[in-house]
Amino acid sequence: YNAVQTVLKTRDFHKSRQAIINVNEQPDFILKWIGENVPTEYTKEQDLFNAFENISKADIFLGRVYRRRDYGMWRYASVLMSSGVSLSKDETYRSWTKYAYPSLIRSLSKTKGSRTLMKSIGLKIGDQCHVSSKTAMLDYIPMFKMLMQNKEKAVRLTAQFNFDEKELGFFSVKAPKKIIKEADELKSEYISAKVSNKGLAKFF
Repeated sequence: YNAVQTVLKTRDFHKSRQAIINVNEQPDFILKWIGENVPTEYTKEQDLFNAFENISKADIFLGRVYRRRDYGMWRYASVLMSSGVSLSKDETYRSWTKYAYPSLIRSLSKTKGSRTLMKSIGLKIGDQCHVSSKTAMLDYIPMFKMLMQNKEKAVRLTAQFNFDEKELGFFSVKAPKKIIKEADELKSEYISAKVSNKGLAKFF
């Protein structure tokens, strides 16, 4: 909070820069803090435009850092998000401002469990369908959600992809324990049929 306040209140290049250096956090985390609170502090349209120009450029440099593993670019991003934003305004805003925690980080924190579950499902689907987990999450999961509303299909898909109770909950499947039980029975039938080499066509 103190670092954000310094950046948004001062017009001193070095003071603003030092405030960011003193914060023991990753630059992209600091950038989210500044980006969240600039619109609250800077009420003049031109000041806001200038600030977001610098924030945008800082974000570009950070993107290059992670893509190219060139951590020397951190200093350019750091200067833009600190001193660049500080000097974007014509004069210091004297009014008191309440700063907020970045809404994007709050949102990601709340949905972490759901995203972890989706990734787990994507890995299972991707492995058997021979696609990446990302493709599975984007293209296959929406289709699976529709298919799983049919009990028979839900049992077969659960048997094939070995979905657990939480994963079935993600698909909004009713009575997931019963579905898993029937899926286990179906797998047992499949194993028996495979051993006897008869009736395989009716499975999966």
